[in-house]
Amino acid sequence: MAWMSDESIQSVTKCQRPRRFAFRALCLSFGVLLGLAVAEVVVRAFDVGPRLNIVYRRSFRLSDNPVLKYELMPGSKDGRSTISRAGLRDREFSIKKPDGVYRIVVIGDSVTYGLWCRRRHTYPKQLEAMLNAAGSNGLRFEVLNLGVSGYNTTQAVEALRVRGLQYQPDLVVYGYVLNDPQSYSLEEEGLKALTAQTRRDISRRLARGVLRALSHSRLFHLAYASLAEPAVRLEDALEDPTYKADKLGSRQDYIRALHETEVSWRRVTSGFAELGRIAADANGPAVLIAIFPLEEPDAGEDYPLRDVHDRVALAASQYGLATLDLTSPYTLARALNGPELYGDFLHPTEAGHRVAALSLVKWLAESAGVPAGSIDLTRLQSVEGFDAIAAALLEMKSE
Repeated sequence: MAWMSDESIQSVTKCQRPRRFAFRALCLSFGVLLGLAVAEVVVRAFDVGPRLNIVYRRSFRLSDNPVLKYELMPGSKDGRSTISRAGLRDREFSIKKPDGVYRIVVIGDSVTYGLWCRRRHTYPKQLEAMLNAAGSNGLRFEVLNLGVSGYNTTQAVEALRVRGLQYQPDLVVYGYVLNDPQSYSLEEEGLKALTAQTRRDISRRLARGVLRALSHSRLFHLAYASLAEPAVRLEDALEDPTYKADKLGSRQDYIRALHETEVSWRRVTSGFAELGRIAADANGPAVLIAIFPLEEPDAGEDYPLRDVHDRVALAASQYGLATLDLTSPYTLARALNGPELYGDFLHPTEAGHRVAALSLVKWLAESAGVPAGSIDLTRLQSVEGFDAIAAALLEMKSE
């Protein structure tokens, strides 16, 4: 047997290397294809669709919570500030309540959120500033704004359950607005329409050129959608039924129907029942329903929706909930000929938010739930915006 020289061995080894590389590449390609095929089967078997990064009006996104349906997107732009990491139109808060702090969580819709107002001008943040200005005995106050535009009573209470209660509030304030029983939400409908619109756009893109071959792959749709830019513009305009009723001149009839129709009224009573259970817990917070009037009540006329306010207050009391009807404070503020209190018939201006905040401070000062002597209303005279209207509101007799 002839021995092979070192040169011959090296030549054979060199010839084998390309074959080994090609074999490994073939195995790797087969493994990748097999993995993709398995992944395709899995996403189809579990009906996994593309999770589109849909953003409506810069800060609203779809929620995994089927009751909330949508939510504020953490880190998104909010005028000059951003939505907090917890998804609140507020600053960051520690989950654990600090010692020496009385904590208030405020829930509600676009009025609580503060539509058209800067964050610090919303009634929850004005309330916080006023309470800390009036605070004594070393007690500090934190007020967390959980308001989300378009939320109805069911969604507001769910937001409290899944987000608000973890902050260990001493008090929950529900800013109740008279269209809260309705199911329609402009934000939810906008997100749904944008999702459908974006899916159509992606399908059209995939049906062209080199992507056509992959257009039938659910897995590819999933990957493509996750990398796509968020959709923020809606082709078709949407209209809230409350505003539609206003245009038709039937605003009061619509509001009254919301509080008389069984399905919509059940949202209110079910929400109040859950709030009642929370308030009844020995370790739970007190709950206050603050009822906002529709538009600025005129001091010279009877408020036309007084019966609706009375029905809401009665339902709240049946579940052991305290109420604060803001009709009288707004009526007084308007009678004093101050600045405009409402931007439209639903949403207060900065001055309107101040009326709500002052009324809540006064209610808290007279409440047994706050340690005695911890709120000194005379200190509010140093707060920005304190005027004759604010003085009159603080002197107003409680109903």
